[in-house]
Amino acid sequence: MIIDFHTHTFPDKSSEKIVNHLAHIGCIPPHTDGSVIGLFSSMKEADIDSSVNLPVMTKPSQVEKVNSSLIQQQEYLLDMKIITFGGMHPSYTNYKEELLRVKQAGIPGIKLHPAYQNVDLDDIRMMRIIDVASSQGLSTLVHAGIDIGIYDHNYYSVANISKLLKEVATEKRVHAHRGNWG
Repeated sequence: MIIDFHTHTFPDKSSEKIVNHLAHIGCIPPHTDGSVIGLFSSMKEADIDSSVNLPVMTKPSQVEKVNSSLIQQQEYLLDMKIITFGGMHPSYTNYKEELLRVKQAGIPGIKLHPAYQNVDLDDIRMMRIIDVASSQGLSTLVHAGIDIGIYDHNYYSVANISKLLKEVATEKRVHAHRGNWG
């Protein structure tokens, strides 16, 4: 079985705009249009059995709306062989309740993106979210290393990781890109 563990989809009405923006800042041409159907078509073409969708919350105001949409679409996504994670923003105040809601909806984890959220990994807000998510049995995927489109600051340094590992014990955490980029 082949699982693509790091994919992104966006709402149909805004996917083209978002994908074009990301392609511009990262200087990488997109391979899909960013839609669920685009991901599913790409999966079929590449003989991918399943994919994991990882939403990125760039503002606290997106958390409930995006998670609600993903919860509502979950059955449809699973029919397309797409497992979705929820998302969280470190400045979102009701993170405990939202993480519980995500967990109760059957979503297996959350995505954090320190660079797009402009918060270091070892910031107390990030560590609290990771700790609560772990205590609820949720996996946490964190974008690690320098982001391809954001070079001005390393939000995920070795020192950040070291502090997190010393202060927050987690069972299920993925550090995406750490060995590959920056």
